[in-house]
Amino acid sequence: MPVPRLEVVDIHKSYTAWPGFWGLFHPTTRRVLTGVEFALPHSGIIGLYGANGAGKTTLLHILAGLLHADRGAIRLDGAAVSFGDIRLRQSVVLGLGESRSFYWRLNVRQNLEFFSALAMNHDRSRVDGVMETFHLADLASQTFSTLSAGQMRRLSLARAFLFDAPIRLFDEPTRDLDAEARSDFLDHLAARRAVGESILLVSHRLEELQDLCDAIWYLENGTLRKKTGGNP
Repeated sequence: MPVPRLEVVDIHKSYTAWPGFWGLFHPTTRRVLTGVEFALPHSGIIGLYGANGAGKTTLLHILAGLLHADRGAIRLDGAAVSFGDIRLRQSVVLGLGESRSFYWRLNVRQNLEFFSALAMNHDRSRVDGVMETFHLADLASQTFSTLSAGQMRRLSLARAFLFDAPIRLFDEPTRDLDAEARSDFLDHLAARRAVGESILLVSHRLEELQDLCDAIWYLENGTLRKKTGGNP
């Protein structure tokens, strides 16, 4: 049996909160993830489905090395790595659509060039390529603050493909996209799978996951409840 590219074993994560004045003396603990286990294969797309607050984004942050789990293990190609390990960060690209992570006074090209340079991987042709792929060339000189929600989303997706990585994680990537842009993005994901990349796709659109994914996991109250077949 082939070794998974990324394997998650018994992941637990809780947060402590101090709600209101009396919470200062009586903090509460909210369990976000409980015993999460799954494997992401080579050349595959796994879907993750669940309601708001189910723990999906927290799980992505742990896999990307941005958060430490309270308990559990992560393996890359069968080798255990610690939470936040540099090998994990070098192997994973996290695609988030947060507009606050961009610079509002810079234009589209300047934002992409900044993030490319930040990773010491600046390649003008790569910037041109992702702009072409996500139909941003005509918006190159437009200031980020003037973009529509859909255009901001396309820019966030373009940023996620500035870098080569064997594993890509996406959190609601098609939100705010029109039908054509959504179709183009899903086709691009299928093409990345065809060249050997491993992708974890979080979405509220179950039909979207069913059309694209090799398998779909359902996350409910921090626990993986069921797995359904996909239709790659």
